[in-house]
Amino acid sequence: MEEYICKNSISDKPCSVKLYEHHLEWQRGNKSGTFDYTNIVAVRLQRNRKKFVIHIQSDYQGAITLSNRYYLSNLKFEDRSRQYNTFVRVMHHHLMKNSTASFFTGTSWNRLALWAGLTFLGAWIFQVALTGQSGTSFWIILVDVALALLVAVSIFIKCPRVYSAENIPLEFLP
Repeated sequence: MEEYICKNSISDKPCSVKLYEHHLEWQRGNKSGTFDYTNIVAVRLQRNRKKFVIHIQSDYQGAITLSNRYYLSNLKFEDRSRQYNTFVRVMHHHLMKNSTASFFTGTSWNRLALWAGLTFLGAWIFQVALTGQSGTSFWIILVDVALALLVAVSIFIKCPRVYSAENIPLEFLP
């Protein structure tokens, strides 16, 4: 049995996850649950500088999110990268044998679409404020598209990518 404990933010309650041969058990505050590996449908690994996050989605029991940090009460955190790395690898090993889950890295497509839409809206508002025109002229559309492409390129590395449980992308492990 492998156990991992983290606290994703100062306001979050500590989350404990225990990995067994055919299922995992989790507990956060007074809530707890069990995910059979066969019921896990998706795993997403994310990274933001030195914070690493794993989202584990069950087919009907919801999801849990774990990070490589344990936040303390004084706005500081313990870096639990070594334990997180071990946990992620062991969990993937169990999923290889017992699950048909999909494995992704990066941000979801919905979040990227939201960013692109907000960027387009922001560029349009900026152009209206700058030119005083509320119409959609060729130049406004051109600037909007250019800004949207700039944002898209800057977040490209966060685009969702598929991987296999046997081949965890090392850039998403601490």
